[in-house]
Amino acid sequence: MAAYRRVQAVRSRLRGSTKRMPGSTTQGPAPTPNQNALESFLGGTPASVFVKLLFISLVVGALLMWLDIRPAIFSAAFRIS
Repeated sequence: MAAYRRVQAVRSRLRGSTKRMPGSTTQGPAPTPNQNALESFLGGTPASVFVKLLFISLVVGALLMWLDIRPAIFSAAFRIS
């Protein structure tokens, strides 16, 4: 029981000693004033998100070609007769 109290005392001291920036929350960073809802939803400007998706799709495509996996395999597996 004494060890639990010591741990709680240390935690309370550590919690009080952390410096927080004004406007900061525990849920994450606050959106910047010039960030609109679309940028907030996508995680960046639409152009940067497009470039990221393009790069990821090229990497996944190259990986699938290297593993010799074709989309026809999946379409045949899910085809309803």
